[in-house]
Amino acid sequence: QAGWSIGKKHWCCAYAQKGCITTTKLPHDCNDGFSNWQVLWSVAKQEWCCQRVGRGCMTTTSLLYDCDEGFASWEVSWTAAKQICCCADSNKGCATTTVPVQRKPCSLWGDPHIFTFDRSRLVFYSEGDFWIVKSPMLRIQGRFQATDWTKENDHTDYSSMTGIIASGSCIKDHKIEVGAMVSGKITCDGTWYSVSTARQTVEVQ
Repeated sequence: QAGWSIGKKHWCCAYAQKGCITTTKLPHDCNDGFSNWQVLWSVAKQEWCCQRVGRGCMTTTSLLYDCDEGFASWEVSWTAAKQICCCADSNKGCATTTVPVQRKPCSLWGDPHIFTFDRSRLVFYSEGDFWIVKSPMLRIQGRFQATDWTKENDHTDYSSMTGIIASGSCIKDHKIEVGAMVSGKITCDGTWYSVSTARQTVEVQ
C-alpha cells in the first residue's frame, strides 16, 4: 500500500484487480472539472471515469493522427511528428532509444538581433524572409525590411523585423501571423484580430 502511487493503484485495480482501494470513498469525483477534463484530469482519472460513468473517454477523433494507419512500416512511413504523437497517445511508433529533450530558448528583437537555441548571437541587416524555426512540428519565419523609422532616424536601409508567421502540427496546422506594432495586425488562418481581441481570446482559452 505504501509503495504504489495513487495512479498505479487505480490502474492496477481497473486492469488487474490488484491494489484496489477498499475505503468507501471513491477515488475520483467525475463531476469535478468535467467541463475541462482534457486539461484538468490525470490519465488515471480519465480511465477510471470513462469505465465507470462514461466521462473523460478519449476518442480517436481527438487525436492528430490515425496511429493504426501505416503502423506496420511506421519507421519508414511516419513523419517524426506522427511518431512523437502516436508514441505519447497510443504507445505506438516509439523509438527504441530515447534522446533526452533539452529545452532552450531563442530570442530576437530590434533590427534584428538574434540569440539562437545554441546561444550564438547574430546581428544582420539584410532584407528578406528568413527561417527562425524549421522542424517537423513547428515552422516559424520572420520578415525583415527597411522601415521608414530607420531611414528617417538612422539614415540607413538597415532592416527590422516587420512580421512573423508560425504554423505546424503542434498548433494543429493553423497559420498565425503577427505584424509590426505599428499595424497591430494579428491573423489566424486569414481571420484578422485586433490586439485586444487576441488577448481576450488567449485568456478565454
